[in-house]
Amino acid sequence: MFSKMSIGSKLTAGFGVTALLLLGLIGFFVSQLSGIYAVTKTITGNLVPSISYASQMNEAMLNARRAEMGMILGFLDKDEADIKGSITSFEGYRTQFQQAYEQYGREPFSNEEERNAFVLLKEKADNYFVVHQALVTAVQGTELEPVKTSRAATRDALDATSQQLVKLRDLNSQMATNLTQTAHSSYQEARSISLTVGLAMAAAVVVLAWGLTRQIRRPLDALVGQVQRVSSGDLVTDLPLARFRHDEFGQLAKGFAEMQNNLRLLVGDVNDSARQLNSASQEISAVATQSAGNMHTQQDELNMLATAMNEM
Repeated sequence: MFSKMSIGSKLTAGFGVTALLLLGLIGFFVSQLSGIYAVTKTITGNLVPSISYASQMNEAMLNARRAEMGMILGFLDKDEADIKGSITSFEGYRTQFQQAYEQYGREPFSNEEERNAFVLLKEKADNYFVVHQALVTAVQGTELEPVKTSRAATRDALDATSQQLVKLRDLNSQMATNLTQTAHSSYQEARSISLTVGLAMAAAVVVLAWGLTRQIRRPLDALVGQVQRVSSGDLVTDLPLARFRHDEFGQLAKGFAEMQNNLRLLVGDVNDSARQLNSASQEISAVATQSAGNMHTQQDELNMLATAMNEM
């Protein structure tokens, strides 16, 4: 197939193959970068805010625990101002928790396990706030036993809520870790494949350049050698046309061979004409020599005749 292609077609095909390899490499890069970008977007746009909101909820619960302890200490010290301040602080932390919870719920969930953990957190937090309200009622009274009972219940409810918060935060952290590992694996894979494809592409370009150079240099060297032989006067040695392909060099070699053949015929005709001219010249020279001899003989005869006449 390549033997019947012109040099321009071969160059076009070679550069076309190189361009296709380059486009394929670029497409692979784009696909890998798109995957890494998607993972990064998920981490920064979803998991990082989710972890932040989970931390805010956990911080609000820790502050609520401290406010609750302050309320109990106010009860033990019979300090109404401290009790009211602690109750007000608790309500503020409760509002912070609810706001962080609502903001977390606006983020897309990564999987069903996270959604279930989020819903369960709401149930445990609501239970804690209900139990806490019973503690507030007990603290506003004068009996210690109801406070102890309510405190035990709030402690259990708060521990359950905190454990659920930790679970939710761990789920997000684990997903972030998995996505980070996925992005790293994609990067490693992209780097390895890029190096392999890059080396293969470089090798293909070298082989292509070598092949095209060889197909151009061999016929060109043959033509140069034939031109040198012809210029030195060798019109007998023919140009081996079988070494040339059906391209521009093949057409040039065919034309040069025809020119050499015509030149050889022309030189042959000139040599034949020169030989014929030389033969004719020799014949004319012989005739001239013979005529000169005849004239010399006639002169001798005339001299003899003149002598005889003088003697008479």
